[in-house]
Amino acid sequence: GKHDAVQECAKLLRQLLAENKKDSVQVPCSVAMIGYLLRREEGGKSTLEAIRRASGCEQAIPDREEGCITFVGDSSATSDASRRMAEFVVDHQDFEVQVRLEGAHLIGRVIGPSGATIRRLRRESGCEVVLDSKKLVVTIMGLRDQRQKAEDMLEAILDGRDIEERYQDDDDDADYPRPPPRERDGKGGGKGKGKGGGKGGGKGSSGKGGGKGSGKGQGYS
Repeated sequence: GKHDAVQECAKLLRQLLAENKKDSVQVPCSVAMIGYLLRREEGGKSTLEAIRRASGCEQAIPDREEGCITFVGDSSATSDASRRMAEFVVDHQDFEVQVRLEGAHLIGRVIGPSGATIRRLRRESGCEVVLDSKKLVVTIMGLRDQRQKAEDMLEAILDGRDIEERYQDDDDDADYPRPPPRERDGKGGGKGKGKGGGKGGGKGSSGKGGGKGSGKGQGYS
């Protein structure tokens, strides 16, 4: 299965490191923290990449399933990377909040069509947002103002107050299903057809027939 494949890759990695006399260190890290580290800053580089370069490591391999980041390099580089990661985690330990869902029926509401809602939540708040569907927990990680915005948006989503916003024009979410146009029967706009004898068909917004016949109109607004 997938877990076996990951374990096999890790085994091969250790063998390659041994052959090339490279050192590696695994730093435990939450899924939300990994996502936050991978977010690109204004310069186009992620925080994880900055830590890797500053430490002198050759690689920084995030593993969301195992909940860790593996740094590869010589012993001094991996030691420095481990220290920098520890400092980063301590400095950002207050950046994370968790919101517990009241039931499994809310999972789909948080995710949205094809993941569109949770993507928009991340994009508009600037936070890393992770849903644990087994524990029914949403983890939000970011700066204080960002977290507050994400929490407010999430509350609106869970309360169902966010439905209409899903249909806003958005290039990233172009695959959203749009609501169909509303159809109304009865007397409406458009041309009406007159029945009966007499001259003229019906016309106008009311759809009333002219002449002796009575006109019935059916329109769509």
